[in-house]
Amino acid sequence: MVSEPPIGRDEASAIVGHTIDTATWIKIRVAFHKHGREARRLQGSKTSRKKDDPQGWLVRQTAASKALETALKKINDVRTKHGEFLFEASENYSLKEFGVSASLEFNARAKLDRAFAEGNRALLIIERATERKIEVLTAASARDVLLCDIADALDEVDIPTGTTSGWALDSIDGQPGISDLTPFENLIDALAIMNDKDIKSFSAQIRAALSGRLHN
Repeated sequence: MVSEPPIGRDEASAIVGHTIDTATWIKIRVAFHKHGREARRLQGSKTSRKKDDPQGWLVRQTAASKALETALKKINDVRTKHGEFLFEASENYSLKEFGVSASLEFNARAKLDRAFAEGNRALLIIERATERKIEVLTAASARDVLLCDIADALDEVDIPTGTTSGWALDSIDGQPGISDLTPFENLIDALAIMNDKDIKSFSAQIRAALSGRLHN
């Protein structure tokens, strides 16, 4: 999950061959922050009730409820089976450390009672909660939005955002390298937005993402 540019403004300026001013860099950082939020949404629960979908709301709700029920049972076992010892341990600790009988602040049984009560309240919240339908971009769409936002920020200050044509890459003898791409494409590579290591595919995806700006 990329939520902050992995390189600084000076390095980015050197790559594109133009000085990226502070205001433009802030816009690029904001674009990354927005992308990070979308990425976190993708990791959230899906409105799926399939029992084999680990990201489905029902599966996650059931797992959380069962885990909390197990923890509460263990806390209750300590309260009921070791109650007398808890009072004794609390008293001994308080007398040794402070020279007085144990108050509620240092009463282990009282603390477990509160933990048990709060845990049951948490369980109630989990069991009564229902999923919300939230529109979430796909990972590819979120990436394309980030690419367009960066290009828009650079376009506003007349920094070139051109891409290499597929024809130009196909005409290169042998396998094209990152040096065969434009400064803008080199910047996108340095910003680690895409994982595609194939230069032709990498460039084609950038072209496809930016072409969508013509229709917005």
